[in-house]
Amino acid sequence: MNSNRNYIVILIIFGVILPIIGFAPTERWVYRYSATNSYRFDEAYCITYGSDGNLYAGGYTWNDSTQYDFTVISLTNSGSERWVYKYLTFGNNWDACFSICYGTDGNIYAAGDCTGGDSARHFTIICLAPDGTERWVYQYPVLSSGKEICFGADGNIYAVGNTASKILVVSVDSNGNERWHYIYNTPSSESDPGRSVVYGLDGNIYVVGYSGPVYNTDVTVISLTTSGVERWVYLYNGPGNIYDYGSDVIYAPDGCI
Repeated sequence: MNSNRNYIVILIIFGVILPIIGFAPTERWVYRYSATNSYRFDEAYCITYGSDGNLYAGGYTWNDSTQYDFTVISLTNSGSERWVYKYLTFGNNWDACFSICYGTDGNIYAAGDCTGGDSARHFTIICLAPDGTERWVYQYPVLSSGKEICFGADGNIYAVGNTASKILVVSVDSNGNERWHYIYNTPSSESDPGRSVVYGLDGNIYVVGYSGPVYNTDVTVISLTTSGVERWVYLYNGPGNIYDYGSDVIYAPDGCI
């Protein structure tokens, strides 16, 4: 996930500097994907640039038979479609990819919500090979939702989401086996309090979201070891003493979060 943010920063810098030195930014290409002719929503939530030089985007697309499908699309950097992957769940429901990252092992890792065999929504992590072949699917066993994923420098995958209005963090290895899961036991009045996760340069995991009662949620930052042990929890209650939301987290080169 760090690499995603680096690329975004580079694009912003180019967009600001180039006009100053006399070069106007020009549109290179636009890619659109329409799953069916039923005029339903097809929506992208996330994108990453792979070290193989290709783009990988995730979201959901409509299917007349299976409704909304968890979808990953790969493009070349010139905008040509390489492949489209859709996860066919156990039930016809609303399934979506919310976060995607490119692992240093050359595989793609995507997280979101998918229907399980119990017809409930589950925190889901899917691993794809660079050619779009499904390698494995992991689902957290109870009602839950996945929001963001990152590939750690230790070769493991870390993802954050929600279960029972609590922040849920899951770690799996590169073969899809669960290493551990962590639940922050202070619930939120909102249903999806776990929002962002990053693997720090110090080798620890940092998660952000929010927790607390109705009208008084607090920004919540949690640090975990790579073994899933809680190091500390930081809460911020803003001066208005009402809703405070944490939505994104980074680990800076100076060691600050």
